[in-house]
Parts: sequence; C-alpha cells; structure tokens
Amino acid sequence: MESAELGPQRGNWSSKVAFIFAASGSAIGLGSIWRFPLYVGLNGGALFVLFYIMAVFFIGFTVMLAELTIGRHAQKNPVGAYEYIKPRSPWKLVGYMGVITGVFILSYYSVIAGWAAGYFYKTVAGAFRGEVTWENSAAIFSEFAANPVQVLVCLFLIIALTSFVISRGVKGGIERWSKILMPVLFVLIIILAARALMLPDAKNAFLFFFKPDFSDFTPKVLFYAVGQAFFSLSLGMGTMMTYGSYIPKKDNLVSSAGWV
Repeated sequence: MESAELGPQRGNWSSKVAFIFAASGSAIGLGSIWRFPLYVGLNGGALFVLFYIMAVFFIGFTVMLAELTIGRHAQKNPVGAYEYIKPRSPWKLVGYMGVITGVFILSYYSVIAGWAAGYFYKTVAGAFRGEVTWENSAAIFSEFAANPVQVLVCLFLIIALTSFVISRGVKGGIERWSKILMPVLFVLIIILAARALMLPDAKNAFLFFFKPDFSDFTPKVLFYAVGQAFFSLSLGMGTMMTYGSYIPKKDNLVSSAGWV
C-alpha cells in the first residue's frame, strides 16, 4: 500500500491563500448566489439566515475541519483516504457515496451553470434592455429553458471549460483560475448587493433578511438551513477531503477552514 509519506508527489497548493481561494470557489458558487436567496425567501427570511449561520459555524466548520484533516493525513481521494485510515473496512463505502453524490450534483449543477452562461450572453446581447419586469423576465427564462439546443450548447460549454481547468492540474488549473475568478466574483457580489439596495421596497427586503420573526419557526426551516450549510460549503461529498490532500503540512487547518 502506498504510504502517506509519498503524498507530496500529488503536489500541493502553492500557498495558504491559494487554497482559500480554491476552496472558497467551491463554497461560494451557484449554491450561495442562486440557491441561497431562493431558500431564504421560501423559509422565513432572517430566521433561515440565522439558523444557516449557526449551522455553518457549529456544524459546517467542524465537518470541514474533519474532512481537511482526513484528506491531508491520507493525501488521497475520499475512497483512498478511508481505505488508508481503516483498511478493508466498510468505511470505504462512505468515500464511494461521496463521489456518487458529487456525480448526482454535477448532473444538474452543470445545467444551471449553463443557464448562467446563457444569461450572460443574453445580457450582453441586450435581452434585458429597457424596463425589466418579473413577467418578462419569467418569459425570457421559460423560452430559454424550453429550447433544448440553447440549453445543451451552454451545458457542453460549461463541461468543456471545467474539463480544461481540471486537466491543467491543481496549480496550473484550479489554483490559477481561482486566483483570477474569485476576486472578480467578490466584486460582482458587491455590485449585486449595491444594486439590490437601490430597488423599490429595499427597506422591507432588508428587514426581511436581517430581522428574524421567531413566530415563523418550523422544523422545515431548521432542516433546510442545515442542508444549505452543507451544500454551500461542499461538505459530505469528498470535495474538501480532496482539497485537503493538497494542503502542505505546515499550514494551519483551523485558520484555513475558518477563512473559507
């Protein structure tokens, strides 16, 4: 069996900042920008946000730290990591479950990413010029999503771009593009937040987002908040375990997980 001492041959992140950008790129994606606002709106607003933040700090942080620790110790993928820690045991099945979960998520996540790419093109092409209402926005989306040619072209574009980045390896692919795209994403988030505050009735929306109403509490709100915490942090499917396998031994895992 390959020993953990041979792990550095896998390569490492060039710096702690590189890992934070790469891991944040996995955490701060469509799950946080597209899915999170939807679930906030459907599950009580600020109450959902409160439970989500608590889940991130008290559950998500701990699970992420555990995954990073296992990954760095074994310096293998999820299946190999469990096999290394507990050889010839059923724990290896947990690694397989994580990989299968990632495949299922990719099956629809790449479609939604394709929608985003398609919307970018439509925006540049002027589809949203003039007065944009909820009705015509919904009509544009329905027309776009119902067109299989457009959806498939966008889907294959996303898969091709993703494959290209992954094929370049850890440093030349994921790390390099994370350093470029993550700062761009942060700027876009700031612009989106500023734009949201300029919309009509922004004050009530602000209160809905930041003022919890505990009378709206149901077990469903708590359930979805915890689920969103796991989803948006890419936990439970081996992603952070794999990323952790490339973290140098000298890096502090607690602070790295905290920054992400």
